[in-house]
Amino acid sequence: MTEQTKTSREYNLKEFDALRSEIDDGISEARAFERYAVIASGALWAWLTTRPTAPLLLWCLPLLLALVGWLRTWGLYKHLGRIGSYIREIEGNNLKGWEGPAGWEKWLDGDRGVRRHLIDNLVWGTLVVIAGIAILQRDRLITSPIDQIKPAVVEVHTLPCTVAPIAKLPNSKKQK
Repeated sequence: MTEQTKTSREYNLKEFDALRSEIDDGISEARAFERYAVIASGALWAWLTTRPTAPLLLWCLPLLLALVGWLRTWGLYKHLGRIGSYIREIEGNNLKGWEGPAGWEKWLDGDRGVRRHLIDNLVWGTLVVIAGIAILQRDRLITSPIDQIKPAVVEVHTLPCTVAPIAKLPNSKKQK
């Protein structure tokens, strides 16, 4: 192995580590964004259900958040896919003639089918559907504030009954 080949291989290994780290960070970022979008949407819906006069635009915010989040995550996954393609190239160059596994990205490339895309988009798709249902069913979801709730009228029915007279108790004072 020549010095240039050795240096090139060391560079590729360091670059591989940096790119793998970027992929891991990107996946963590995507999952965190999904988590925060679900929490923010839930908090907003909880608040909106107590506001009967809230405008329709506020009910659309969780849907907008879900759509923008989905688009952002899609862009992030596209970027991570390009990194994966480059890593596959590095693996192909560095593992030529090696009898072992072809490398993680080469192996993972065979697992990128419909199932993988469904899993990656499950949270966002579900959030979009729930946000749409919440907009359509907002009148049913709204609860009345406590001060607008009318107290229940309770009717008291009395049954006629006879009461026996109470015996007179002796008076301790003497009558004059």
